[in-house]
Amino acid sequence: MQILNLILMNLLEKTENHLSLVFHRFLQENQIDIFFNQRAIDFVDPFFISNKATQPKSSDVIFENSRNARIDIKPYIVPYQKRLSQKERHVLKNLSIVNLVRACIFIGTEG
Repeated sequence: MQILNLILMNLLEKTENHLSLVFHRFLQENQIDIFFNQRAIDFVDPFFISNKATQPKSSDVIFENSRNARIDIKPYIVPYQKRLSQKERHVLKNLSIVNLVRACIFIGTEG
């Protein structure tokens, strides 16, 4: 029974981490509130924009004609782990986005 509780707690933590990452922009801009176990979850900034070592790059726009959609791309160069604060390293570890950072890409949603 205790093993099942540990598995369930792990799954719940991963779910909360996933939601805080996927909906980070909406949570950050107070467009939505997501509650998990009767507690509001906080957003996670996958780009570490508040870190002085994060480098924003020039934005670009792509038009997808078959859906008549405009895609705004805002690239960032994320700092090396040694330039992250302890809290940012903890976020990086908990969200398992190391592979995304290594690949230098995260596809997010905006507005």
